[in-house]
Amino acid sequence: MRFFQNTLLVIGATALGTISCGPGLLYFVALTLWRPRGLDFAVVIPLFSCGAAIGTFLGFVAGLHWITTRNIKMWKPRVWIGIAAGIAVGLAIRFANALPGYPELGELFQFWAVTAALAAALGMLGGMVASLVGTSGTKS
Repeated sequence: MRFFQNTLLVIGATALGTISCGPGLLYFVALTLWRPRGLDFAVVIPLFSCGAAIGTFLGFVAGLHWITTRNIKMWKPRVWIGIAAGIAVGLAIRFANALPGYPELGELFQFWAVTAALAAALGMLGGMVASLVGTSGTKS
């Protein structure tokens, strides 16, 4: 079971790095360097891809570092519920174009690779939030 948990942790950290660093680098550069001139579309895709690649690498390294340096216990049921809720939200976003008034959101995530990365990242976030909820400053 620990191998399964460690694998999920590395996949989630990698996906979270990918999803967060791509837009993060793009927005940072857009707000600092190219703000006076505007951002050309030919620059957007390479910047986003570069940020996503950097985030993927950093997330993978952080996940491996976490599982090799810490003694990870079995996850509590609330963590598994948080992971399931995060994955469900990621999949719900994929099918949001079926909702009236939200066709753009579903079209944004029309590719299953993007949906898988988003679901894994949201599952990681859900598990992290669920592990913090209810601790109230005590070690568990």
